Amino acid sequence: MTMQISKEWCLKMAELEGDASIGAGVIAIDPQFELEEKHEEKEEEANIAFGRFVRLMRRSRRLSREELANGADIEILELIEIEDDIRHKPELRTVHKLSEVFGVPSVKLMQVAGLAKAKNDNLARKVERFAARSDPMAELTPEERAALEEFIADLSEDY
Repeated sequence: MTMQISKEWCLKMAELEGDASIGAGVIAIDPQFELEEKHEEKEEEANIAFGRFVRLMRRSRRLSREELANGADIEILELIEIEDDIRHKPELRTVHKLSEVFGVPSVKLMQVAGLAKAKNDNLARKVERFAARSDPMAELTPEERAALEEFIADLSEDY
C-alpha cells in the first residue's frame, strides 16, 4: 500500500502551520541545536580542566603515565587520551580509580570530568579558574603547585 500525498495537501498543511519553514535547512538554524553546541563547548571545558588536573597531579607526584595507569588500574591509552584529547570522555570507573589514587572525592572529580552535574555553579567557576591558571608544560611552577593545592582543597570541601 502506498500513500499519495498531493502538492495541494502539503501547501494546505504548511498554511495551517503558519510561518513555519519547510525545507532541508531548518535543522541548521533550530535554537535547540545551538543549545547542544553550547553544551559541547561546556564538555570540552570540563575535559580540559580534568585533563590538566590529572596531568598536574601525576607530575606533582613524579609519576610517569605508565606508573599512574598501573597504580590506578586503568588503561594507559585512556590516561593518554585524558591528558591530551579534549574531546575524550573518560569512563566512570577511570575517574573513580583516579579519585582513589589522588585522594579526592570521586563525586567532585566526576563533576570536574563533566560526568556529573554540580549542585551549584561554585565548583564550575573553580574548575574554570583552575584550567585558566594551570599550564600543562614542564615542571610545576610555584604558581601551578599553589593552584593545584588550592583546587584539591576546593574538591575536598562540602558546598
